[in-house]
Amino acid sequence: MINKLIIVGNVGKDAEMRFTPNGKPVTSFSVATSSGYGDKKETTWFTVQTFGKTAEFANEYISKGSMVYVEGRVKLNQWEGKDGKSRASLEVIANEIKLLNKKESDGYERDYIEPEDIPF
Repeated sequence: MINKLIIVGNVGKDAEMRFTPNGKPVTSFSVATSSGYGDKKETTWFTVQTFGKTAEFANEYISKGSMVYVEGRVKLNQWEGKDGKSRASLEVIANEIKLLNKKESDGYERDYIEPEDIPF
């Protein structure tokens, strides 16, 4: 079985890093993707979570408004809200993140900063 998701979208919230009890870094941020156009445009929000060196990379370079490429596995979180209604969110456990820098022209330029290229 395969569980792999690729999203390209805009970061909606600055990356936030915390640590597991054994000291492993974990970074989370949100990404919005869009499909359709005009009145039929639909936005889907994903929470992205990453660990280790990729978490350190995300914490250092990912900020609100950045366009990113994220690859990883999808996880569905379900819970009951305080109002008693069922809630759900999609989470991506990312193993690869790339920054996509906006060009002056109409396109996007890929900036291949890999976590292993960071000198820490």
